[in-house]
Amino acid sequence: MLLTVRVLGLGSVMTTRVRRGYEKEIKEWLGIPDEYVTACMIPLGFPPDDHHYGPTTRRPAWEVTHWDKWGDQQPES
Repeated sequence: MLLTVRVLGLGSVMTTRVRRGYEKEIKEWLGIPDEYVTACMIPLGFPPDDHHYGPTTRRPAWEVTHWDKWGDQQPES
């Protein structure tokens, strides 16, 4: 989800802050019943016009994927 919203030009972050002190207020605000607990919150929004994402530093998936057991990597296709 976070990668998709970035492609769409939205800003987002996954946060567990709701679990540390604000759960009651968030549950009331969103109408979440008392018998449920929150795990995290993923707010989405458009960044300011003057904000631009920088380049990513992720390695290609084929470099960090292991097949069947640790260390078994298939070469780039």
